[in-house]
Amino acid sequence: MSTSLPMSILELEPISREGPVNIDTSENPLVKSVLKRVIDVTGALVGLVMLFPVMLVIAVLIRLDSPGPIFFRQLRQGRGGRPFMFLKFRTMTVNAEDRLRELESLNEAAGGVLFKIRRDPRVTRI
Repeated sequence: MSTSLPMSILELEPISREGPVNIDTSENPLVKSVLKRVIDVTGALVGLVMLFPVMLVIAVLIRLDSPGPIFFRQLRQGRGGRPFMFLKFRTMTVNAEDRLRELESLNEAAGGVLFKIRRDPRVTRI
C-alpha cells in the first residue's frame, strides 16, 4: 500500500505575509541604518567567535612555516574615501614586493597589470 499523495492535489497557502520579525523602518532612515549596523556587527562577532579555532590553527601554521608577521596589513580606501587598515593572513614571503623585480622575466601575463608565475617562489606553503 502506497502512502504517497500526487502533487496535483496539494495546495500550499501562506500562513502570513510577514516573516517572524517585522520592523517597519520605512519612516525613519536613521533607524534603518542603525539597525543594519547592529545586525552587521553582531553577525561579524558571531562569525569571528565561531571561526576563532580555525583562525588560531592557521596563525600557528603561518608562524611555523615562514618568518615574519602572521598578518598582511595594507592601507585601503573604504566608504566615502575613508582609509582603513586591511588585514588578512599572510600568504607570501615578507619580501615579496622586493622580489617582484627579479622575477618579472618569468611573468606569464606579460603586458598587463597582472603578475602570474606558475609555482611562484614568493608564495608560502600555507
